[in-house]
Amino acid sequence: MTPGTFRGRAYEAFVSLMSPGESRQGTFTVRNGNRTAPATWTLSDSVFRRTATIEYGFVTPVSGLGVPVDEWQAILAASPAADLYGPGVYRVTPSGLTLLAPATASDWISADLVRITISSPQTAFDPGGDGSNDYRYMVDAYDWTETDWATPIPDTTGFTDLNRITINHPEANVFSATVHNGPIRTHDGLVFGVRLFGTGLGGLPMRAKIEFFQKVDWNWLSLSALQVTVPKDDSACGIVTSSVRHKWSLPRGPAAGRRWTCQHHRPT
Repeated sequence: MTPGTFRGRAYEAFVSLMSPGESRQGTFTVRNGNRTAPATWTLSDSVFRRTATIEYGFVTPVSGLGVPVDEWQAILAASPAADLYGPGVYRVTPSGLTLLAPATASDWISADLVRITISSPQTAFDPGGDGSNDYRYMVDAYDWTETDWATPIPDTTGFTDLNRITINHPEANVFSATVHNGPIRTHDGLVFGVRLFGTGLGGLPMRAKIEFFQKVDWNWLSLSALQVTVPKDDSACGIVTSSVRHKWSLPRGPAAGRRWTCQHHRPT
């Protein structure tokens, strides 16, 4: 064995600096798996830009018997439920909804992506400091479609009016859920549960951060074509160019400082 060959394939460093006025090109491939007909793809480059943030604190609840239970909350905006209660983030209990933080309907309507992050001090989850958490929680997100307007409260027990969108396992003392196209995928609200994952404890301090993102054009990228037609059972390549007017640190390698999306249109 030649010394050094055990390291396998060598890749370029991830970070690549581009000087002002410099441009670089890279190629990407789209493939049509249809063996009988061509496919047309619309190409675009984009980046998610954060447009608004909501932050607030709460503590983990207990039942009437003092037993730790799940914490349920809901984001209401631009829906019949939001018209009833008002736009905002609410705590959900069987007895009703309680406002935790205000929200702006336009932030929700324009959001292509919503990220919910829940965090707690590590000392709250691991009071003994032995590196093993005594308490663990996770977060789930659901579409709420109210079926009984006489009592317009999400059913967080039988889930008769909730449809799960995401499920996320705990990530130490910080855990999150990401929902794309929330205004389209939800009806009366986006309900999420800070749920027990094993052992919990009432009164643990938690902090919620809800971020709204909008997809916008990434203006330092340009594509060789905005549309490409791929023959049946074949592939086609496109070229993306990264250009900077100022000094930036851009990724290199498979990402090559660029991001693109492909939208498939059925052949006619």
